[in-house]
Amino acid sequence: MDSPRKGGVRMAGKDRQILVLKHVVEQFVRTNRPVGSGALAQGLNLSSASIRNTMSDLEREGLLEQPHTSAGRVPTDAGYRFFVDYLIGEYRLAEDEGRMVQDTLDVLHMRLDALLADITALLSGWSECLAFVAVPEMERCEIQRVDITPVSAHRALLLVVLSNGMVENRLVALRGDAGRMPLDRIAQRLNERLRGRHINAVSGPFLESVFAEIRLSEQELHNAVMAFFETVILSLSQRVFVDGTEAMIAQPEFQDAATLRPVLEAMRDHNAGRAIYRIPTGERLPEITIGVENPLEELRACSIIKSHFRFGDSTTGAVGLLGPRRMHYARLSSLVRFVAESLSRALSGVSLD
Repeated sequence: MDSPRKGGVRMAGKDRQILVLKHVVEQFVRTNRPVGSGALAQGLNLSSASIRNTMSDLEREGLLEQPHTSAGRVPTDAGYRFFVDYLIGEYRLAEDEGRMVQDTLDVLHMRLDALLADITALLSGWSECLAFVAVPEMERCEIQRVDITPVSAHRALLLVVLSNGMVENRLVALRGDAGRMPLDRIAQRLNERLRGRHINAVSGPFLESVFAEIRLSEQELHNAVMAFFETVILSLSQRVFVDGTEAMIAQPEFQDAATLRPVLEAMRDHNAGRAIYRIPTGERLPEITIGVENPLEELRACSIIKSHFRFGDSTTGAVGLLGPRRMHYARLSSLVRFVAESLSRALSGVSLD
């Protein structure tokens, strides 16, 4: 069917098809049952015969399909796409949803990864879909500060602050007396060499050269710093927060393990994840991909709604939902947009200097 907007055929003559398609999608999303002409007749004030003819037209145009000969129709991927592009309106979120997002974001003294995990859990709970938040690839992350702080006689806290707001820390055991070690001087020298350096440029040989310069003789501290940066680099290359597996299992489309398993495996796979968690950069946000539009075969039964959030003027990550194609696109798009904009506002005041 041609677009009812500028650039396509005018709505005149297509009104009935557009009206029937809209109601089929909305009813199928609510009930998960093929929609018959009788179910639409009363609400549309049209005869069942007229609706059946219109459904047949929509089926010929590839916007509806009939899963069984005796059943009603369901939307195709093309039908969902037309609905998303032209038929969904603005959706106003409930006040309690906005308030809970804001309450979570107000607690900015917590570690950023804890905050993003909480936001992911909230998003999944409201949507009954898999929710995800993906933070920057590590090539974008620079070291802002390194601290080494004694916490007891034989333990110290290693901490590194990154330019994407992440804070990583580790407690290490020391053979010597932490209070007698020049930890401040060691941290100062590490900062002189590491501040502003991309995290993926902090290699083992580079650290060894730094240790030689500052004459770091405490072997436990030496080993701990080496292992610490290896862990940070590994964790950043896999820094994705996902929540909602149980919600997906509850969806009728994914109660068959053979259908759900490839989806979950794709979300865990590093290479497949690049397609799922890619930061959207288009002008029209949130970005919605439906069924066959997804680049991965494993996701052809799914739709993805995602947007980006920012630190100041820099795009830093993606936030989104993955669920069945039969989803409430208007509400979930508004939810993703609201969370992304709220994250951007909350993080705009976080200094990256």
